[in-house]
Amino acid sequence: MKVYTVLATPSGFNFHKKIQELLNDAAKKGWELHTIVANTIILEKEVQE
Repeated sequence: MKVYTVLATPSGFNFHKKIQELLNDAAKKGWELHTIVANTIILEKEVQE
């Protein structure tokens, strides 16, 4: 089963500067990039039911 989480960045957050850091941290926890829309990152992860 796939689960999803959303990371919404606040106003003034330097999105482009930190995106790689956020994705690297997420990958260490098993999350994969699903979509980026505006300043919102959607991650997905496969989990056992």
